[in-house]
Formats: sequence, C-alpha cells, structure tokens
Amino acid sequence: HEVARMRPAITPALLKHMDRSVNMTKLSTEPTQAELDKMYEYEALSQVLKEGIIMFDTMKMQALRAQENVKFLLTAKDKKSAILELAGKNEIDDTFIVLLESNA
Repeated sequence: HEVARMRPAITPALLKHMDRSVNMTKLSTEPTQAELDKMYEYEALSQVLKEGIIMFDTMKMQALRAQENVKFLLTAKDKKSAILELAGKNEIDDTFIVLLESNA
C-alpha cells in the first residue's frame, strides 16, 4: 500500500542515491557503527522498494489491460464472439473477472 501511495516519489535517482550511499559505506576503511546501521537500513529499504515497484507496476498494467478488455466486451455487439476472442488471446484472468463482476 505504501509503495503505491509513494510511487511517484520513488524515482531511479532516489534508488541510485541509496545504492551509492551503501557502496560508499562498504568501501569505507573503518565505518562507524552509525554508518553501518544506516547502510543496512538503506540496503533493506532499497531492496523492498525495488521489489514493491516491480509488483506495483505489474498490478497496474494488469488492471489497465483488464479495464480495456471489459470495455471491449461491454461495447461489443456480439458478446459471445468477444468472449471467445479474449479467451483466444488468454486475456481472461482474475483481474478481468473481478473488474467484470464489479461492473455487473
């Protein structure tokens, strides 16, 4: 949920800054405990954000594709052939079914 809310602020520049900070601490000859703690936090946060972004972007694309498919189905004159066409393209998935049920 938080990744979705903060997605616009999670930029490649932010992730690069976090990775650079981690690398600088790793290359430091004698990092302090505070620097090591910050490094571990940045490392974990960076990993969580990268995975969250991938998941969020995937879910967003699935929702948009499902929206287009529901619109296609609802505006089709021949619903049966539209369903067969979607099934032939393997476009009927859980997201499509949920969106279709919410429009019923």
